[in-house]
Amino acid sequence: MRKISIIPICMALLLLLSCGGGETAGPKEIRRLDRALISGDPVTDSVMRGGAALLFRISGYGEFDDSSAIRYAAMPSISIHTRAVDSAFADLGALEVNLGDMLGRAATLLPGIKVGDVFAIISPFNQSVLVSDSTLFIGLNHYLGTSYAPYAYFPDYLRSRKVPSRIIPDVAEALVRGAYPFQYGGRTVGRLFYEGAVAEAVMQLTGEDEAVVLGYTPEQMQWLEDNESDMWNALIERRILFSGNPDDSRALVFPGPVTSSLHPEAPGAAGRFVGHRLVRSYLDKHSRLPLDTLLSPEFYNSEDALSNSRYTP
Repeated sequence: MRKISIIPICMALLLLLSCGGGETAGPKEIRRLDRALISGDPVTDSVMRGGAALLFRISGYGEFDDSSAIRYAAMPSISIHTRAVDSAFADLGALEVNLGDMLGRAATLLPGIKVGDVFAIISPFNQSVLVSDSTLFIGLNHYLGTSYAPYAYFPDYLRSRKVPSRIIPDVAEALVRGAYPFQYGGRTVGRLFYEGAVAEAVMQLTGEDEAVVLGYTPEQMQWLEDNESDMWNALIERRILFSGNPDDSRALVFPGPVTSSLHPEAPGAAGRFVGHRLVRSYLDKHSRLPLDTLLSPEFYNSEDALSNSRYTP
């Protein structure tokens, strides 16, 4: 007969809570502010009204009231997406579970991240995730799939990211950047380390791999790995790595079709890939370094981060 081990309930609970860095958190409710605002009915729930008032304030819609809500719902940039959002996101249950898991990890790994109410919205802005203090807004209209007709005007490198699977990585990245914003230290290498630290944080919070977090296809990732040494040499030979011009670092990490300052065929924002490889090299030698230390300017702007990483692509 097979032997069965029985763990006392209190011990089982203790093990459950101690494993996985806080990953056992329950689902995080996502309130459907998108539906409330387009329903045509007055928003009476106090939490919903508070979320709507904050959204209107940070979005420049003015004071929230029943009249401004009607005007909002009638905006072409809102109304064009309502049916598609309602169809694609009829049930947010799975998303709430994944969001809760990610926030559970954040509570242990990055205590600077604080999230209160979460609202689903239809956003007329290019930014898909909005964070104001501890309130989180997720623009569901930014995740309707690459074949969604209103996305036709987006270039491929942006349209490829407009899929539901990107919601949690995008939310995690927005929260990390909001809680640990970049502080310019005067050198491109500091920006690369920061971007690498953000990528590492999102990987640990979401459980996704490097390619997913950085937003690269398998083919793009293969190109980056095959040309990692050449890109590093370009940073040195073209005197970009220690440049004090912030435009140099922005050209390396901002979205785009290519990263021409490294190579005419380098995928966009390839500096983030290089930055993450720097961070991984550092962590290989200093595995106990906490995530929030990686995200501190004292680390990524330090004179010693590069030498202590002993990075050799």
